[in-house]
Amino acid sequence: MKPQKALNSSSFRKNTLYPMNTREAAASVDLPAADMASMDSCSDLEESIVPPFVLGKFSPAIADQYAALIHCYWRTALGKGEIVPAQAIDIIDLCATQGSAELLRRGIERRLHGALSLNVRYLPVLRSSDKSSSITAVATSQRPEHRRGSSLYWNPSNPDSLPIWSSSGAPYSPGNPLVVLAHDTWAQAEQRLYAIHYGKLLTASLEKFVADKAEDSADLWQVAGELAWDVSLTDTLKRYTDELNSSPIVYPLGAISIIRRLRSLSSYPLLIIAKASGHTEDLEIRLTSFTALAQEYRRTTRLPVNFQLLSKWIAGHHGAAECVAVGSREYVQVGVFGVPTPAEWVQKITRCIEPALFSGGEQLVAVSRSLGPSTSLESRMNLLQLSRYDPAVFLASYRELVTAFNKTKDFDRKAWRGALQRVWENRGACPADDYFHRHMATVAMHCGHWGFARKVLHAGLERFGENATDIAHLAWCEIRTGRARLGEELVQQALYLDAENPLAKQVSARLAERANTKQDRWHVYLPHDRLPIVLEPMDENHLESYFHQYRDPQIAVMTGLPALSSIEETKKWFDSQKAEAGRVNFAVMHEDWGFVGFVNLAVSEHAAFFCFWVGVDFQGLGISSAAGRLVCQYAATIGVPVMLTSAYQDNQRSIRALKRIGFKELGTRALPPDHGRIFFSLIDHTAGEVDSHHELVNYYQRENLPISFVHPDQVTDHETNTIGES
Repeated sequence: MKPQKALNSSSFRKNTLYPMNTREAAASVDLPAADMASMDSCSDLEESIVPPFVLGKFSPAIADQYAALIHCYWRTALGKGEIVPAQAIDIIDLCATQGSAELLRRGIERRLHGALSLNVRYLPVLRSSDKSSSITAVATSQRPEHRRGSSLYWNPSNPDSLPIWSSSGAPYSPGNPLVVLAHDTWAQAEQRLYAIHYGKLLTASLEKFVADKAEDSADLWQVAGELAWDVSLTDTLKRYTDELNSSPIVYPLGAISIIRRLRSLSSYPLLIIAKASGHTEDLEIRLTSFTALAQEYRRTTRLPVNFQLLSKWIAGHHGAAECVAVGSREYVQVGVFGVPTPAEWVQKITRCIEPALFSGGEQLVAVSRSLGPSTSLESRMNLLQLSRYDPAVFLASYRELVTAFNKTKDFDRKAWRGALQRVWENRGACPADDYFHRHMATVAMHCGHWGFARKVLHAGLERFGENATDIAHLAWCEIRTGRARLGEELVQQALYLDAENPLAKQVSARLAERANTKQDRWHVYLPHDRLPIVLEPMDENHLESYFHQYRDPQIAVMTGLPALSSIEETKKWFDSQKAEAGRVNFAVMHEDWGFVGFVNLAVSEHAAFFCFWVGVDFQGLGISSAAGRLVCQYAATIGVPVMLTSAYQDNQRSIRALKRIGFKELGTRALPPDHGRIFFSLIDHTAGEVDSHHELVNYYQRENLPISFVHPDQVTDHETNTIGES
């Protein structure tokens, strides 16, 4: 077949890559929504948005920790009667990005799920000059107090600036206890360098300090004025003067200025969470040399934050702060203002901090890379869980996951599908990797998560444009979920873009193998008009999924099919089916999950014996009855209007499904050893008047099947009642 001409990007999305329907977008892949009045969407944030400060290291685990601290703060505020339920409760983020905002939103939703009902409003701070951002245009459509995705303009570096609504320019004022995420803002805000020299406080220009190779030269330093520090730090300054001679002392002027202005916004409680490299003890300050400080500033343009000094300032202004070490000289500082007992609040909140979650991401990535091929899937799952489903941990071993899925046939697919979805939700934290979506889709396909893989590939094509490899992957998704024709179109599209693409050629070859199979009146695709299922002729490509869904031993017991203990046995059984005349096998394919069930007909002239089952993962969803009707209706159109079947009397689920399809119970009974079976018939109106008992008996006689029947007229009431008992 000649490859089709490539479509342009917009027509490709509209015509070839059909849009995700509601069922795909909601039921198949999304996690349950949190039980909260609202949590503002971060979808308005774009990667081009520039916050006033740059976000440092951020990961799903850090977002989860922030969410835990915020949740504790809100619970405490509720318990103290500090929250006004009718008002929005705000989170101001000084370093927001698209990825961090989404991670934080999801973390808070999970924390609040079923616990608190709050009208949460997430407010990223943007530079006042950032007028081009699309979030600004969207924000102007409604009053800021009532729209989702609102933002604030603020230049925290300007000591006279206060936050305003980006949409209206009106001053911002919270109506409930406020949360401010400073991240590592304090390290980026203005800091001043001081030193104690023989009882005197000296200061130096940072620019001259880092430019001068002799950082301790006498002409670099000047005596600082008496009012250089806030008056609340007088006692601390005196102690520094006495104990820290010739040590560099960093004064967090910018942090103090920002906190002072945040406190001025309202009298409601205020929680500030910051995380940066810094000092919390005198010893750390003494051990920091001027040379090391200068070298670090030249490399990062940042100085270590003096959290000790900042905590003292907070305590001197009716607040409390506590620092928790989360790495080598890395600290999380929690500060609370506006409550009678701020120290009590801070202690309660900091008890929620798990230091390993702030600093363990890089170590977990290293561990994930070092795992050998024999490492179990359970261990790999544990790493993802510890990292809070960090994409970096996933990327470190996605190839090994594919190998493990192929080698380990009986693994917890449901758990892995959920884990992959969580990793994808955290993609905002993904390291720069243009192929993350492709790696995710590949792993998802290998654990049978076809609908999710399709969604991920759509996202990749939307972002990076047409390419043969992604389209070939998408073609395989469609082929493995019962949409062979769409798969053919997509693989031709891929070959047009790159005729030598190895994946597109491989998928095309698999399609050619299918085309060479026996073609007859039963070789058809039967889509359902309401449910997302298609019945297609079963072939070797279905066997692995068949074996997995057949793992419930009750399926073999209740259907009378052979027990299968391996893929090899499954293949032998399938080969015997193909060799047997009159055998018709359909795979029931779900558009998201692929193979979910099986329908078999043993055709004899104008009648067929009907057998069906649905996999253990998909029972109770109405799939069996829907698939059964499709086959029976189609059979009637090609001259097989008589359907016969049986079910064991204790298989009530199958009996109910047969009756939903339209089968009627026959009075005919079998003699031992088949006396536990109940027989059914479904006669299409095209067959005219039919004696179902004779059709059943004649069918067994034509097929030379060893069974003896009792005519309905000869079955006593006692026998009928006994047979009908469960």
